[in-house]
Amino acid sequence: MVPGTTKRNRKFLAITAQLLCGVAVAGITAVPARAADNYDIRVMTLNIWSKFKQSPEVTAAFMAAANFDVLGMQEINGSTYVTRIPDFLQAAGRGTYGNVQVGDVGIISRLPGKFGTINLGGSTQGRYVSYTQLDAQGSRPQTLIGTVHLDYADGSTGRLNEAKALNTWAKGSTQPIIVMGDFNAGDVSERGLHHIDAQIRLMQQSDGNNFYRDLSRQYVQNANEPTMRAIIQEAYSGQNIDNLSWKQWGDALSAAYKAGRDVGLQEETYAVDNNTPVTMNVLKKKYMLLQTDAIREGFKPHDLNDGSTTWPSAGEDATNTWASWDRAKIDHFLVSRPFGKWYEIVDDPKDPHTGVIKDVMVTKPGGQPEAISDHEPVAHDFRWVGPQLQTYSENNTDKTRLVWGENAYGFADKNKEFVLTRNNHRTDLYLGQISDDNGNPILSGLTLEEKKTLLNCNSKDARFQQAIKDYCIDDHSFIGETAVTDGGTIIVSEDAALGNADARLRLIDGGLRITGSDMKALGRTVSLQGLGWIDIADANNRVTLLQQATGEGALLKRGAGTLVLGQANSYTGGTLVEAGVLQAGAAGSFVNNTVFAMNGGKLDLNNFDVTMSSLSGEGGTLSLGSAALTVNQSVNTRFDGNIDGTGSLIKSGAGVLVLNGANTHTGGTTVKNGGLVIGDASHSGAFLGGTISVENGAYLAGAGAIGGLYAGAGSIIAPGNSIGTLKVTGDLAFDSAATYVAEIDASGESDRIDVSGTATLGGAKVYVEKAVGTYMPGKRYTILSAEGGITGTFGDLSQNMPFVDLGLAYDPNAVYLDIARNDVDFIATAKTSNQKSVAVAVEALGAGNAVYDTVVMQESEDDALRAFNALSGEIHASTRTAIINDSSIVRNAVMDRIGAAFGTDGQSSVIATDVGSAHISAPRAAIWGQALGQWSKTGADGNAGKLKQSTGGFVAGYDAEVLENWRLGALAGYSRTSFDVNDSNSSGHSDNYHVGIYGGTQWDATMLKAGLAYTWHKIETDRFVAFPGFSESLDADYNADTFQAFGELLHRFDLNGTAIEPFANLAVVRLQTDRFNEQGGNAALQIGKETTTTTFTTLGLRASAPVVFGSMNAKLNGTVGWQHAYGDTIPAATTAFGAGTVFEVAGAPITKDTAIIKAGFDIDLGNQTTLGLEYSGQYGSSFSQNSGKAKLSVKF
Repeated sequence: MVPGTTKRNRKFLAITAQLLCGVAVAGITAVPARAADNYDIRVMTLNIWSKFKQSPEVTAAFMAAANFDVLGMQEINGSTYVTRIPDFLQAAGRGTYGNVQVGDVGIISRLPGKFGTINLGGSTQGRYVSYTQLDAQGSRPQTLIGTVHLDYADGSTGRLNEAKALNTWAKGSTQPIIVMGDFNAGDVSERGLHHIDAQIRLMQQSDGNNFYRDLSRQYVQNANEPTMRAIIQEAYSGQNIDNLSWKQWGDALSAAYKAGRDVGLQEETYAVDNNTPVTMNVLKKKYMLLQTDAIREGFKPHDLNDGSTTWPSAGEDATNTWASWDRAKIDHFLVSRPFGKWYEIVDDPKDPHTGVIKDVMVTKPGGQPEAISDHEPVAHDFRWVGPQLQTYSENNTDKTRLVWGENAYGFADKNKEFVLTRNNHRTDLYLGQISDDNGNPILSGLTLEEKKTLLNCNSKDARFQQAIKDYCIDDHSFIGETAVTDGGTIIVSEDAALGNADARLRLIDGGLRITGSDMKALGRTVSLQGLGWIDIADANNRVTLLQQATGEGALLKRGAGTLVLGQANSYTGGTLVEAGVLQAGAAGSFVNNTVFAMNGGKLDLNNFDVTMSSLSGEGGTLSLGSAALTVNQSVNTRFDGNIDGTGSLIKSGAGVLVLNGANTHTGGTTVKNGGLVIGDASHSGAFLGGTISVENGAYLAGAGAIGGLYAGAGSIIAPGNSIGTLKVTGDLAFDSAATYVAEIDASGESDRIDVSGTATLGGAKVYVEKAVGTYMPGKRYTILSAEGGITGTFGDLSQNMPFVDLGLAYDPNAVYLDIARNDVDFIATAKTSNQKSVAVAVEALGAGNAVYDTVVMQESEDDALRAFNALSGEIHASTRTAIINDSSIVRNAVMDRIGAAFGTDGQSSVIATDVGSAHISAPRAAIWGQALGQWSKTGADGNAGKLKQSTGGFVAGYDAEVLENWRLGALAGYSRTSFDVNDSNSSGHSDNYHVGIYGGTQWDATMLKAGLAYTWHKIETDRFVAFPGFSESLDADYNADTFQAFGELLHRFDLNGTAIEPFANLAVVRLQTDRFNEQGGNAALQIGKETTTTTFTTLGLRASAPVVFGSMNAKLNGTVGWQHAYGDTIPAATTAFGAGTVFEVAGAPITKDTAIIKAGFDIDLGNQTTLGLEYSGQYGSSFSQNSGKAKLSVKF
C-alpha cells in the first residue's frame, strides 16, 4: 500500500454512508448480461484493507450481484475472504469457484484452469502474486490472471524491484498475463496530483521532514510568489517571513485559502519531481494499462467520486489529511506485452458493476452501513480480440501457434481479415513517462504540454523513434507458427510480425497480405494446404520468399506487387496468379509437373525452365524469357492470357491446350502430343508467333493466327473450332504422312488455312468431316489459300459419310473441295429385313424431305443403321405379338373353370356359389371369378427388338348343368396389357374387354372342354425416333379385336391315389387391327389394316396326389406340356411415310415351340374351404412367360 501508516483516514462518515446506502442497495441487485459466446472474462480487483476480515459474508450480496468470473483481493492477510466468498457465490448460484492465497493477496475464479503463486521479493516480508491460469476456451487463449499488492511500506526502491519482477514474469511468458491489484502508484503521478489545500497541509507538516520540504519547495517555485508572500507577510506583519517555519507559512496560507482568497499556489496539473510515477513507468515497459476513457487518470487533481479515483473511497475520504498523498487511482489492470493489444475492455455502459464502482456500501453485523473498503472496487469485462493461440509440441518443446480462422473472435465481422502487427498502438503512455530502467523520464526538452501528450506509435518525429521501438513495437518471437485458415487473411507490413525466421507460416485455405513497401522479404517457410494465397498489395513492392514453400496445397498470388520465390520449392497443389507478378528466383522455384492457372497478373519464369501438368486461366501474362516451357497435360484447358519471351514452348501429353491470347512469344513451338488450339470460336484474334512444328500423333487447330507451320509425319492440322479459318503469317509445309482435317457444312462454309507465304502440300492426306445438312452436288469449298503460291498437291482424300462423295481441285493459289451425291443406295448399308424395308422407303422420299435429308447426311454406316431402326415403327407389329401371347389367359381361365366344375385336378383360383344342384360334381349352377396376371419376354431375333409385356385383370362367369352330363356357361372380363420395345424407344398399352361362351362334358374318365372368346382392344403407343440430327416423339391410338376358339380332350387314370391326366389342347386365335395414322412429326407412319391368325396345339400331362400336413389334408398337383404355334408366327405391319412407298416391318416373333410347366398345391382348411397356390411357366427359344395364382375355394 502507499507509504505512510496514517495515510488512510479511518473515520467513518455516517451521514455520507446513510445518504449513499440506498444507491448502493439498488446497485447490487442488478445482474449484468454476459457475452458467454465471446468467452469474455469478468474480473474485479479490490483492496479490502482491514474491513470485515472476520465477517466477509457482509460482502456476499455485492459479490453475487456483480457475478464476477475472477476476483483479485489484496490486504487479506489474517482474513477468510478467499476461502469463504466462494461458498457464498456458489450458494447464490454463481458457479463453483476455486482459490489460492499467498501473503496478503488471493484470487478466486470459477473458470476452468489451475492456480499458482509467484514470489516477487521486494520487502523483507516478501511480495507475491496469486494467479489463476485459465484454460483456453473458444477464441480466448490460455491466460494468466494475477493479483498483487505493492505495499506503500516497501518504499520506492522496493516497489521498483517488485515492478521489475513483474516485468520479468511477462518477458518469460508465452501466454497473456493480466495483472490487477493495488500498486500504490498512480498512472500520471506516484501519489496523486495535489489540490492547493493538500499542498498547504504538506507545508504545515514539512518541518523536520526533508521529503515534505522538497515537495513544498517545488510547489512554492511553481506558485505566484508575490501573491503568496503577501499573504504570509500580512499574517506575520513586521516579521521577516523567510525566517518563519514551514508550519507558519502553511498556517497563514490555510487561513487565507479557507477565506476564499488567492494564495498564489497552483493546482498540481503535472507531477513534480518527487511525484514522478516511476512504478507505472517501469511496468509500462512490459505491460499495457487497460482502462476506459471514463476512468483514465487526468493531469489534474482528482475529486471525490469523479469516476476515476480508487483511493480513498467516498465513505473513507473525510479530510484526507495524509499530507504526501491526495486522491489517486492506484488500483489498475495491466496486460502483458505483446498480448496487451489483443485484450480489450468491453464493459456495458449500463452495467453498474464495471469501471470504478462508486458508493459500494455494506452493513456490518449489528452496525450501520459503511464503505466496503477505503479503496473503490474496479472491475471490467475483458475480451480477447486477437487470433487464437494454441500450444503444440515440436522436438519435445512446447510452442505457440497463432491461428486466424472461423473460431477466432470477430472473424466474420472483420471480413475474415486480421492485421497482425508488432505495433501495439497503445494509448496509455505519455511522452513524459518514457523512462530509464528505474522509471525516471529520459526525454529532455519537452514542453509541459508535450509531456502530457500520448506517444503516437505511428509518429515520424525523430525524437520519439527509440521510444516507439521500445514501447510500441512488441516482440513476436513467441510465435512458433502462424496458421491462416477458413478463407481468412492475415495482414502484415513487416516480416517480424510473423515471428522469428524459424516460425512457419501455414496457409490452410487462407492467405497472407503484405501492405506498404517496407517489407522486402518473407523470411520463413510457407506451408500450403488447400489453397493458400500471398497478396503483395503495393504495386511498387517486391517481396522475396527466402525459404521454401512446401505442402500439398496450391499457391495463389494476389495483389498488384511482386512476389519472388527465392528457393526450389516442393508444394504440389499448383500455382495460380490473380494479380501482380509471381517470379521464379531460382531453378525449381516453380514446381515441375504441377498445375498452373492465371486470371491476371504475370507469371515470370525468369529464364528458368519449367514443366506444367496443365496451363489454364482467363488472362495475365506468362513470361518465358529464354526458358523452355513444357505443358505436359492430360486434360483439356484454355489459357486466354499472353505468352511472351524468346524461349521454347512445348505441348506434350494427351490433353488439348487452347491459347486464346494475342501472344507475343517469338520462340519456336513444338506440339509433341495431344492438341494445341490457337483461338477458339470466340477468339479469332488469337496469335502465336514463331514456327509451330506438329509431330506424330499430335494436332494443331484453331481460328486464330500463327507465324509459321510445319506439319510433320503423323500429325493432324484441323483449322477452326467447328468451322473457321487458321491464318499462317509465314510459310506452311505438310509432310506426306500428315493429315489435313477439314470440316464443311451444307450452307457452303468450310474450314480453311489462309497462308500469307507459300504452301507446300507434299502429298498429305485430306480428311473431310461434314456437319448436319444436305449437301447438294456442284457445291465448292475453299479449304486452303496461299498468297505466295502452292507447291504440290494433297494425296488421299478420306471422308466419313456413306452417301456423299467429295473431290479436290487446285489453282495456283487455292485448294478446293467439290461435293457430289454418290451412287450408294440406302439399302446398301442395311442389314436386316426391317432396315432394308425402311431404307427403300426413305430413299423414295427424295431430297427436300426432312427424313431423307437427315438420313443422307449420316456420318457412318452405324449411324445409318440406327436411323433405319428408329424409323421402322416395329412397335406396331410387336403389339400384335403381345396381344396374341396374352390371349392364353382367357382360355386358361375357362379350361381351369370347366375342370373345377367336373372335379378334375387342374382347378383354378375359383370361388363358386351354388344356385342349385346337379348330377355332376359341381353345383347345378355356379358364378365364378378369377384374377388374371402374367409377365412375358420375347427376345430379339436379329430383326425386331426384344419385347417385354405384362398383363393384369379379372374374368368372371356363370355356368350350369344342361342335358344331364353337359355344362354350359358364359364369361366377361377386363385386362390391361403394357408392353415396350426398348431397343427402339417404343412402348404402349392395350385395354382389353373380354366376352365368351364355353362348355364341357364327361363320360367315365374322359372329358371334353371347349370355348369361344371375343376381345375388343383399345391400343395406345408412343415412340421416340432419335438418331444423329433427328429427334421426334410420335404417338398413335387405334382399335383391334381378337376372336379365338379352343378345346381340350383329356382322360384320367387313378394309380394308388395319384391321378394322371394326359390331355390334348387346340386353340385358333385371329387378331384384326384397324387402319390408323401416327401423330407428331415427319417420321409419323400410316399403318394399314392387318389380320393375324395363329393356331396353338398343346400335348401334356397333369398329375395330382393327396398328402397330409399335420392335421390338414392337402393335394399336390403339376402339369407338363409342349405347345406348338402354326400360321402367322411373325406378325407384320404394313406402313408408309405419309403418301410415300408402302413397306412392311416385322415384329417380335411368336415362339413356335414352348414348354409348359405348372406346379401347385391345395390345402383343406375345413368348413368347405380350400386354399391353393400355383405357379405357371412357359419357356421357349428367346421366350418366357410366368404367372402365379392364389386360389381360395369356398363351397356352399
